[in-house]
Amino acid sequence: MRVAHTPLLVAVLVLIATVATVSGECAWVMWVNGLADKKAVSHTMVGGYASLSECRGALAKVAEEHRTAGEVVRMDRESAVYTKKDENSMALFVCLPDSADPRRAKGQ
Repeated sequence: MRVAHTPLLVAVLVLIATVATVSGECAWVMWVNGLADKKAVSHTMVGGYASLSECRGALAKVAEEHRTAGEVVRMDRESAVYTKKDENSMALFVCLPDSADPRRAKGQ
């Protein structure tokens, strides 16, 4: 089952790498997407932060909350948190510059 989640993770990592060159002076947004009770949850804005450091701090809090709830939690590059309650409920939280909206199709 682990392989089924790989495309989502790879897509987010590519998106992070793509926006990594964006100026550090812009605002940052935490986004989440995944599955909730077998239903897809599209990218949803969780919160906005003045700096990447603040957004990463909020990610760390999200990770701790999900660990405390007994979920599996993985962090990657300090800019993404993957949580998994079970096969039917999982989420990917990621910090992106406010200029990168993952809801928009590439090239738009």
